[in-house]
Amino acid sequence: MKHIKTILILSMLLALTTIPSYASLNWEDISGQAGEFINRGENKPIELGDVGSLINGLSGILVTIGVTVVLAGILIIGIKYMTATPEEAAKIKTKLVGLVIAGIVIIASYGIWQLAYLFFTGASVNG
Repeated sequence: MKHIKTILILSMLLALTTIPSYASLNWEDISGQAGEFINRGENKPIELGDVGSLINGLSGILVTIGVTVVLAGILIIGIKYMTATPEEAAKIKTKLVGLVIAGIVIIASYGIWQLAYLFFTGASVNG
């Protein structure tokens, strides 16, 4: 226990001595750095279409992962259901219903996102 305390104290002292000190910065330096940061943001604004397409791609990846997990779960539970006794089959049915509902929720949420994306970007359904 003594060794752990010693190691902990030494590691904290090492961390404190290696962390750079920002106390030497004055207000002008801080204000100048903040102004540079704001100016960089003003020069290149983020467009709504860029954010929408990024989220659209991310949602496609998440839906693919979600549907894959749900299908794998349905296959595993389906195999268990075929080999189960009648009492176990009743318990497995509730899990299977839950997985089907999860799949429906995943697909429906993706559909709602696509409709919202089309509505807000003004894109047509036909392309």
